[in-house]
Amino acid sequence: MDNRFAESLTQLKEKANHSSSTKATVTQALLQGCLDTLQIQRAGLWLFVDSDLMSCQMLLDQQHGITEEALMIDRWSFPNYFSALDSNDVVLAADAFHHPATSELCEHFLRPMNIRSLLDVPIKQRSGIAGIICCEQTNTIKHWSVDEVEFVKAVCKLFGSSII
Repeated sequence: MDNRFAESLTQLKEKANHSSSTKATVTQALLQGCLDTLQIQRAGLWLFVDSDLMSCQMLLDQQHGITEEALMIDRWSFPNYFSALDSNDVVLAADAFHHPATSELCEHFLRPMNIRSLLDVPIKQRSGIAGIICCEQTNTIKHWSVDEVEFVKAVCKLFGSSII
């Protein structure tokens, strides 16, 4: 992993393991780490409410700050997306409008928010997937590097071990 990613991950581990940190402050720090390190517009934490429904717990936007609006996504409305989450290590969509796993999100989420590229990485626990970290680039298409994917996987491990 590139030095920039390793240094950022070390700083995030320190924040996540700080004794006075709350769940909300750690979540915000880890998502901000994704924004800054990946140089993207938005990063969010989505957790499963049950096996068929995910809820956005926190969304950070470089331009608009923290959003805690009640966004939800369900398996019945977006079966291809959930199938991709179930069967893949990550959902990696440089062109999210046209990617088979994310194109069905286009009218409800992608186009209204001008999200062009997605990198969604599952937060895994023994019982299965607890949720995802969703990294989003707006306005332009972003081609995600291997180091960027590995960085977000490492951040998801931090979430799984220190937050959930």
